[in-house]
Amino acid sequence: MEPIPHYYGDTVRKLFIVCGLVMLITLPFLKSNISSPIFYSLLFILVLTFLAGLTNPKQKLVMVGDIIVSMAGFILFADQAVTEFSGFFNLFFATNFSLAVLFITAFYLSVKTTRGVEFSKSVAFNVYTRIKKAKPFRASEDAPKAEKGELTELERRQKRFLRDE
Repeated sequence: MEPIPHYYGDTVRKLFIVCGLVMLITLPFLKSNISSPIFYSLLFILVLTFLAGLTNPKQKLVMVGDIIVSMAGFILFADQAVTEFSGFFNLFFATNFSLAVLFITAFYLSVKTTRGVEFSKSVAFNVYTRIKKAKPFRASEDAPKAEKGELTELERRQKRFLRDE
């Protein structure tokens, strides 16, 4: 399989696992600060881990899921960090702020990956890769020389190529 330009699914996978671990590790310390039931936090950790396991360059639906979950994570944790701010050395603020930064990074990379997959399917990308892989034409020593006023084989090919663009 040909590599997809701007594929960052592996990085998004790692970010989701780190976010899930941070949430799981800090959950016992911050459970009194969380307004929703603990079940929702655990469910979100499972969804992150599930999506991290599914992320691959072949399934566009999973990439869209990465975008949605990372956007939801950013909104949730950035909102909590801003509304509950009581100082930089507060564990609740530091955790939420760190998670918001990780999720916004995952969001950016997920969107960039989805764009790269769409671009790789386009005709322009396929033409670009074919031109990039094509070996340049070199007129051989024994190729017939052009008479005065005639084009060489190389000049004819260049003219034909430029006319097609």
